[in-house]
Amino acid sequence: MTVLSVQHSSLSSSVNRSLAKSSDNLNNSVRKLSSGVRINKAGDDVASMSIAAKVNSRLKGIQKAKTNAYEMLGHLEVAKSGLNQSSDNLQRIRELFVQGINGTNSVDEKNALQREINELIEAQDTIARNTKVNVTEAGFSANPSYDRIILGLFGSADGSDANRIGVNYQLGANDGEQFNLDFTGGTGTSYEDGIGVFPRNGINNAGINNGVPANENKLSKLKIPGASIEPELESGDGPPNDTDTLDHLTQMINNVSRMHSVIDAKYSYVEARIAGHEEEIIDLNKSLSNFQDTDIAAESKNYIQSQIKQNTAASMLSQANSQKQFALSLLP
Repeated sequence: MTVLSVQHSSLSSSVNRSLAKSSDNLNNSVRKLSSGVRINKAGDDVASMSIAAKVNSRLKGIQKAKTNAYEMLGHLEVAKSGLNQSSDNLQRIRELFVQGINGTNSVDEKNALQREINELIEAQDTIARNTKVNVTEAGFSANPSYDRIILGLFGSADGSDANRIGVNYQLGANDGEQFNLDFTGGTGTSYEDGIGVFPRNGINNAGINNGVPANENKLSKLKIPGASIEPELESGDGPPNDTDTLDHLTQMINNVSRMHSVIDAKYSYVEARIAGHEEEIIDLNKSLSNFQDTDIAAESKNYIQSQIKQNTAASMLSQANSQKQFALSLLP
């Protein structure tokens, strides 16, 4: 026998629970579909939310490391442009000297060639002094009020490297993944990475003058035999030199070529790191998508199911509540 009660309806309570559950499911589906994110709160998937946070942290670190690597490539491009012009200058100076030592030239012609050589040497000096980039290196400054310093890629004219420093580029997302760009030449041939293109630099053996006798190695001392125009010497340059000059110029050109190989090797390394970062960024984005992104098709299905259940539960609740009205209608 069915018992009618107006005090309590177990059917109504059961339908109410179903309606609340379907409403929650519907709201969750709306949040996921509207945001495109599968995990909107920890309760959605605690484990996936933790993993996604770690993946996202790694992804942002790699993206910034890639930016740092491109910055380093830009600095290497500056060095390469200086070396390119240095090579062109040396080739032109050698060409002029070959022309100048030809016996058919008059003194006036030799003087004209010497003037151009002097100007090219001066231009070379300018390139060497001004091939620089602005960098910020924490903790490096003689004056704490300055946080911007100059990376003089080719060092100082006296070979002391006073205007040159090593700069650390963070090329990875973790500690220990730094790359130090340091073109310090030093005074010995053990400094294979030395970059020095100063025409008056008689100290830096790893630079332009490597392999040239110490008393003859300053490009600024170069003079065409028979010219009355003197090289533009500076204090400490010593007397003009015309001994074995073509061999010395060839050695200097070879030294600049070696410097190019040093830069190119570093450039290739950084390009490889960038390529690796790009591959990892793609993989991390895929992984992050698996954890975070909403499956639109599946969630659309859940949304429709929850909507149908909600409508059905609401209809059933109305039916359950109508039993109370029926019971009241039996009263006289």
